[in-house]
Amino acid sequence: MVIQLFQFGTGEGPRDLELFGLWQVEDYVPPTAENGKVPRNAFGNVELFKMSMLPKGTVYLQGDESYMIVLHQKVAKLIF
Repeated sequence: MVIQLFQFGTGEGPRDLELFGLWQVEDYVPPTAENGKVPRNAFGNVELFKMSMLPKGTVYLQGDESYMIVLHQKVAKLIF
């Protein structure tokens, strides 16, 4: 909900004031990875918009490290 505020005598025009409910500003508590499975949403995606959203019990790999993990998984599928 947006409410327009008018500050009389300041020479400023209307300003927007955004109001939020308490449930909308609570800190996000990420789910926990259990038995080696990363929690996913209804579409099968991992929601990770900020590092604070990383599921507990997991780590975030960047760049070449993640490529090597995928490569090892593909090789393991071919062998086993």
